[in-house]
Amino acid sequence: MRRSSKIALALALGLLVALGFLYVRSLDTDAPPLTPRVASQLLERGERAFERRSVEGIMELVAPKARLFGRNPDQLRLMLARAFQEMGPNRITAERRDLIVEPTGDTGTASFDVRIGERGGRADVLYYDLHVSLDLVKVRVPHWLGLYTTEEWKVSRAESIGGLDLPDL
Repeated sequence: MRRSSKIALALALGLLVALGFLYVRSLDTDAPPLTPRVASQLLERGERAFERRSVEGIMELVAPKARLFGRNPDQLRLMLARAFQEMGPNRITAERRDLIVEPTGDTGTASFDVRIGERGGRADVLYYDLHVSLDLVKVRVPHWLGLYTTEEWKVSRAESIGGLDLPDL
């Protein structure tokens, strides 16, 4: 291969790498403003993960240093895994209603009522009927080994009224 061909190939490769880097950097996105629709979409992701008994699906919605019902994320992960194992084979449900969202820039709150239970067989079981309050924050989440990030709404604090008794670890 001639020297001029090698130079042309090196330039083309350099241009390709630069364009690829610019493309990946363009994937960086900011979270949308917190609205009832945005909060509802976040909660629907959590409900679907809950109904699939996906501990990791639920934990993806949690900020790294969150306090959830008096527990840290690792404690909650363990509690969810145990609870899902102990529940019967019936369909788990999480029915949410009366969502109220209060945005404050890069943070906000969402409060709602939720009924958590199990459906199947000849009976429905209601485990909890709660009023839940969530603090939400914007968090940068790296993707593709950190080549780009997206900003997402995550839960930084969760509290409930209505008798959510969590076991000691």
